[in-house]
Amino acid sequence: MRVNKFTAAVGFTALMSTMSASAALIEYTAGPGLGLVITDDGYNGSLASMTASTIDIADAGDINSLTVEVSMEHTWIGDLVMKLESAEGDVITLMSRPGFSEPADDGSGCCGTSLDFNYSPVIFDDTALTAAENAGSGGGTYIPNDFLSTFAGQSMTGTWTLYIGDAVSADVGILDYWSLSFDYTADNGDPEISVNASAPLTVSLLGLGLAGIGLSRRKRKG
Repeated sequence: MRVNKFTAAVGFTALMSTMSASAALIEYTAGPGLGLVITDDGYNGSLASMTASTIDIADAGDINSLTVEVSMEHTWIGDLVMKLESAEGDVITLMSRPGFSEPADDGSGCCGTSLDFNYSPVIFDDTALTAAENAGSGGGTYIPNDFLSTFAGQSMTGTWTLYIGDAVSADVGILDYWSLSFDYTADNGDPEISVNASAPLTVSLLGLGLAGIGLSRRKRKG
């Protein structure tokens, strides 16, 4: 009679991987004092026609959720289009000419809400109650046109870009600062434990109260 041993090595390694990961909150900001002028009546639907500001992130982690905060001055909020490009190159629209129903995203037509964007921070958050298309002066928290959850699961490491376009002439604006706030999962650097499936297994995990893991045995004839 022969005894074959087996072990849940894969499951154990997955357990250790889960234990070595930790959720965290972090914010990255460009500015204040950027003083970036938004090109008046320059937007034609392309990213190249928009004023761009970047944030470079060196920290490693996978995104659970995020919010975006923007502070700027502009004398006609309905002229503005805002987009966000992730470190992995995906682009979403945060806001697109509030108060104006565009036939196409190409900068044509007129006109949106005439309220001022007066340096009061505007926050884009998937959990907000008001759509960005209803944004007004005085700041506030708004649901972006495209959900920020688009980026869930992506790496936050790399260059993020905020794009702002102005679609109608005569009103100008300046970007003061913007920020990204992440809820993310980071690896804290704890080594994973590999298991030799052919050897008896006794494991002690300090501080976790796990005394050991028993192995099952299955008998075969032969």
